[in-house]
Amino acid sequence: IVLGLIWTIILYFQIEELTSNLPALQALSNSNSSVDSTASCETGSPPMKRKVTNKFQGNAKKALLRWVQCTAAKDFGIEVKDFGSSWRSGVAFQAVVHAIRPDLVDMEVVRRRNNRENLEEAFALAENELGIPRLLDPEDVDVDKPDEKSIMTYVAQFLKHYPNPQHSEGDGQQDELLLGSIPTFALSVSREERKMLRELKVFLDQLERDLLRAQATEGSLTDKYQAFKNFHVQYEMKKKQTDQLLQPVHKEGKLSVDQALVKQAWDRLSARLLDWHIHLDKSLPGPLGVIGAWLHRAEMALREDIPLQHVHEETANVLHRKLEQHKVKCLRTHRCWHF
Repeated sequence: IVLGLIWTIILYFQIEELTSNLPALQALSNSNSSVDSTASCETGSPPMKRKVTNKFQGNAKKALLRWVQCTAAKDFGIEVKDFGSSWRSGVAFQAVVHAIRPDLVDMEVVRRRNNRENLEEAFALAENELGIPRLLDPEDVDVDKPDEKSIMTYVAQFLKHYPNPQHSEGDGQQDELLLGSIPTFALSVSREERKMLRELKVFLDQLERDLLRAQATEGSLTDKYQAFKNFHVQYEMKKKQTDQLLQPVHKEGKLSVDQALVKQAWDRLSARLLDWHIHLDKSLPGPLGVIGAWLHRAEMALREDIPLQHVHEETANVLHRKLEQHKVKCLRTHRCWHF
């Protein structure tokens, strides 16, 4: 009874709430479907209440399944007809990840691998790249009868975080209707802008990979500085475009899914470039390395936000402490230069 009640709560708060925001999917879910709408958990409730719960669960299940079919499965001819055995091979999970981030999954490779490998990679990618909590393990799904409730709860996390995965240019009229019904900030961005964001994301990811390889390459300090300069030029060339594409599309300042992914990639690349720059400056011979390290510390101090206090005297005290700390660092650096 307790487990049944917990499942009902999860179903309502995590699945019914999400699918209720997809009216077009709900309309489709009310039609005949291959999904069995009978209840899968008995709570010992009176017959009348049990019937209501069954209807409630059936609608949520159908809507969530239809979302998977429209956003991921149809692009690869994958038949997903339930939340049980259809997911055992791991291909359906991989298709959902691919729909959100095509660069993460090679579906041709996926089709050649075994169940456990596909499941493990899909769960790892979802957790590390998409921020989806790992609620399942391969051994939970690669069985004759996977637990339907667990898979539904996990798949609902994708709908929660990425309600509008990438759609192909050739989507039909029905898919346009579905897209039009999805309440996501990404829909406020034009198709052309979404394309530009995804292309920028691919470019930034590749630039980061190239940067890491360049850092690991042996060479003189001069060669490394030249390599850093080349990467920094490419970074600066994309800065204006990135700033323009990351303008919030919602009045509350929220970013679309594609914008958030680009921002994450940009911030990661910025951090790697800064770390590389600091490392190179510290590697300069003699006191130049000390000066380089000191300059970076000073720049970081200048970039720090000074919290404004209600009492101006407190703000002045914070600034005074910052200046004193900077003076101490200057003195230590000066001593290093002369001793």
